[in-house]
Parts: sequence; structure tokens; C-alpha cells
Amino acid sequence: MVDDGDEDELDELLGEQLALIPRSDLPPIVRVDTPKGSTKDLREYYGWTLDKLEVLRLYLMMYRRVASKGVYIDGFAGPGAGTFRGEVHLGSPLLALSSGAFRDYWLYELDGDTVGALKRRIEEEFPSQAGRVRVRDVDCNVGITDLLASAQVPTDVPIFAFLDQESTQLAWSTVEALARCKEPVDPPERCRTELFILFNTDQVVARLRSRRTRESGSGEAAALDRIMGGRDAWQDLLDSGASPGEYALRYARRIEALGYRHVWPQPVFDPANRQRQYHMIFASDHDAAARFMKWAKKASHAFRDQSFPGWD
Repeated sequence: MVDDGDEDELDELLGEQLALIPRSDLPPIVRVDTPKGSTKDLREYYGWTLDKLEVLRLYLMMYRRVASKGVYIDGFAGPGAGTFRGEVHLGSPLLALSSGAFRDYWLYELDGDTVGALKRRIEEEFPSQAGRVRVRDVDCNVGITDLLASAQVPTDVPIFAFLDQESTQLAWSTVEALARCKEPVDPPERCRTELFILFNTDQVVARLRSRRTRESGSGEAAALDRIMGGRDAWQDLLDSGASPGEYALRYARRIEALGYRHVWPQPVFDPANRQRQYHMIFASDHDAAARFMKWAKKASHAFRDQSFPGWD
């Protein structure tokens, strides 16, 4: 990353890039390149999926300009692409490969058929980079923990982890392991792992706040323990009847307590009906990275001019 002292130069760069992006005629859905191969093994994307991926694409577009070649970790990689209204869009691992921001890629996906589709797309679309991509068909919570313990990931380069869970798959222990793998932290070379986490607020957490959750041995309580990091992380929220959004803010505060300088929980809405779907939570140690994320949201059509609720 650039030094924090280069703030004026960085702000000028971001301003120039933002000026290149139309402010009035952006389409409701931003298209990306169409990958080759069969479409039968693609995921179904939604409008909010594309909003999230557009922020990721824009963020990595700036990240590559100032970051040393680092490491990309994708905990829920999927087949690498998806469809929305008959169009094919790149998924997170292929967007990362196309960004040119990383030297090494570690992708985790449990489903065997999906793993096969992902590997084929990487070989077809990015043959020159395929040798630097490791695809693992293992639970990312196990795989990432083992990876960090193996010393295969250098601690003197940037690490970016994209953790796009659908439900309650991401364990808090994995978030902790990623946050602490570079301690002691000495920015910028040893900044903590950057995190981009999808916290399923309104489809999962809302459902887990049930009467059964008050039973200590219930599946709902166990799920909240797993994703939040223990009973003390959520019991008071349940007792007070807190909203799903308050769980997302608590989750973000717990990430901040791991030592991050910048942590932002951003609500994500269905562009069709404006109903909230989840929060995407970004965490970074580096001031430049924080600027990149603010810029990416300002440049995107979905989050343009929005604030960072709970953190401004």
C-alpha cells in the first residue's frame, strides 16, 4: 500500500478516476464480461448480488494501483459466474483474477460439481494465472485456519479476504484467525487482513431471533454462537428485542475490537423493492484502503452518496 503521507496524491487519483465514471447515465445493472463454458452450472444472481460485485470490482480497480502483489482469499467462491435476467456476470473469484491486484489466490468451495465449473472457467479465462490459483473443496473455516497456520501465506504482503456466505456458514473463529494472522501489526506492510464480509441480516438473523433461541441447546442458539462468537455477543440483543440491524452493528463492533482502524457495516437493499437483504461489512487497517472503499461506493450506482450508517 502507499504510505499514509501520500494523502493528497491519493485523493487526486481518486478524484480523477471518479470523474471518468458517468454520474447520470449508469444502467440499473452494471454488466461485466461474459465467461465461456456452459451456463447450466451458473449460480442465480439477484440485483443486490450485482450491486455487491460492482463495489468489489471498483474497489479492486483502485487497490491494484497502489498495493504490492498480495493474496486473495475467497471463502465461498462458487462456480465463478452467475446469471441475472438471462445475462452472465463474473463472480468474485474471476473479478479478483481480472483485477490484476494479487499474486496468489486461495479459493474455497464445498460442492464438488461447483469446484469443477470454477476450475474450468479459470483455465479458460485466465490460463496465464491458473498456476497461481489454489481451489480447495473444503469448508473454508477449516481450510483458511489450516492455511494461515501453514505459513504458506506471507505476512509482509496485503491479504484480502472476501467472505460471501449465504447463511451461517462463516464461523467467528475464522474471522478472528484472519484478523490476527499478521500480528504484531506495523502498517502498512503488516496491516491486518482486509475483510469484506456479507452478514445475512434480514434473511437469517431475523429468523434466528425466535422463541426457541432462548433455549440454550437449540439449533438457533448454536448458530448465533457460531457466527457471533459466543453467547455474550448476542444474548442481550435477544433479551431486549433488538432488530436484525442491531446484530449487524454488534458484529461490526466486534470486528473493530479485533484492532481494525476502519470498519463499516453497509446495508444492502433489493433494488427492485428496496427491502434490506443483508449488511456488507468492510474492515481494514489502512487509511488508503478506507478511501478506496468509500470511492467504490460513491462510484457505484447502488451506494452513491450513501453514508456509512452507525459509523459516520
